[in-house]
Amino acid sequence: LLVFGGSLRAQEVDHGPMGVKTQPMKAEWRYRRDGGTNFTNEPPAGAPAKNREGVVPLEFRGTFQVEDPAKLAGLWIRIAEPGDGPRAAICNGDLKAAAGGYWKDLGFCPTLLNARVTLNGQPVPWTRGPMLYIWLPITGEIKRGTNVVELAGDCYTYWGAAPAKAITAQLRSAEPQPAAIYNGPLLGDFGAGYFTLACRTRLPADLTVEATPVDPPGPTVMAKSSAKIWHRVKVQVPVDARTIRYSLKSRVGSHEGVSGPFTARLPGAKFRFVALGNVMAHRIAVDNWSATAREARKLDPAFVLHTGNCSEHGSWEFEWERRYFAPAGKLLATVPTLLTPCARDFAGAVQELHVTPAADTYAHNWSKVVGPVRFIGLDGNQVWKAGEANYAWLEKELAGAKEKFVVVLDAYPGYSSGKHSNKPYPALMQTREVILPLLGKHKATALISGWGPSYERCEPTPDKGCTQIVTGTAGKDSYPFSPTATRLNPFRQGDGRDWAGFAGHGARSLCVFEVSADAIEFRALAVANDMLADPKVLDRKTFRPR
Repeated sequence: LLVFGGSLRAQEVDHGPMGVKTQPMKAEWRYRRDGGTNFTNEPPAGAPAKNREGVVPLEFRGTFQVEDPAKLAGLWIRIAEPGDGPRAAICNGDLKAAAGGYWKDLGFCPTLLNARVTLNGQPVPWTRGPMLYIWLPITGEIKRGTNVVELAGDCYTYWGAAPAKAITAQLRSAEPQPAAIYNGPLLGDFGAGYFTLACRTRLPADLTVEATPVDPPGPTVMAKSSAKIWHRVKVQVPVDARTIRYSLKSRVGSHEGVSGPFTARLPGAKFRFVALGNVMAHRIAVDNWSATAREARKLDPAFVLHTGNCSEHGSWEFEWERRYFAPAGKLLATVPTLLTPCARDFAGAVQELHVTPAADTYAHNWSKVVGPVRFIGLDGNQVWKAGEANYAWLEKELAGAKEKFVVVLDAYPGYSSGKHSNKPYPALMQTREVILPLLGKHKATALISGWGPSYERCEPTPDKGCTQIVTGTAGKDSYPFSPTATRLNPFRQGDGRDWAGFAGHGARSLCVFEVSADAIEFRALAVANDMLADPKVLDRKTFRPR
């Protein structure tokens, strides 16, 4: 049963949030609209159709009773039109941010934008990036007796859709129960003596990571995160640890859930890493991403460099698990991922679950030394030009780099023959005109990018940059090169017939780098869903010390 305006309906609309066993929480709802001063019992109407900006300010106030807060482990709120399917959403960001520039991400009617939620007068925390929730988790202190939840925002109707006749609010609650991992675990930053991971639990839970070094053997260590849904943990291990087995235990009251064990490996003197990007997780691309992740894991890399565009609909909170994490769970849980964000990586799941090497573990501009290589991650969505803080930071990192190799990660290629480079997009031109020349000046080894759904290697002259590799088909099928983009790219290598669309529909690529003290051996490999033989080598190059 679901609660609509404080009453029960006989028809179950959906199964509740994240597979948790929930039940309706009876609440007395009051509504306020159009900036009015009084709350009423009458549910408000939806916004007019064909509006792409937030309109019709709405406020919802729900009063509910709790006899024993210890028996309430989770609480969610949603908005809906009576009798509808689970399409209405609550957004914790403005319209354009939630869409990411892609209007289909807002295919819900109605949606509350810039929503503000409080529980007993205290703000409910949001994720760091905008998300669209069918069921929004309400975290905070629940009191014995009367509790009040308030939701306020602007109502939006998806372009062309009919406005809702009435919008009601509902609550669902969960009793203490095992709170298994929902998104993740996802390994992130790592180094001598530590590794990091992030995950999301189905309920606010206490999380404990138990890690045991097995090569060489060592004592079990623990790291904890308390009373959260989104967890980020740094696990300290012996400096010489190379292989670690870990498990996650999530506790809600007396209930404990266990995930794992998983095995993680930290790089030694020689190591291999994989670069991939453009997963674009989508309901029709699950098999693609699963196959790419499986082939990447077979290579036993020390870590993965991810060039962004994780999800086709990054703001859909309810799709991340089945589209992104479930198909690639073994890779994400056992091989660290270092990400640079692309256009669609604006949403909360990306921001919360990727632990970066930056000082605050969230920023996407970072520098990290692994053996003889300095890796530098750049957020190409930001402004990079002479005189700006980003430019000064990058120049300082490059000028001070004493390592034999410098590999830079930026989602946007400066040069590409792929279909996404047939127009002078600002981020692409910024890489071409600002970032690549700076890399060429300081003799960087390579720039790894994504964005385009094809593989390509370009070799700019030293005044224009350094070797640039585009790997953009982790989930998207490889596309043929664009004639327009090819004409705009004077530094392409080969004719591209083997690099783009190399095996027809369903073919993709990933890049493998073997690092030793004196060289980096690079290969681009073909990936297909039904692959039985070893991947085809599309391209190769040896990088020598700078």
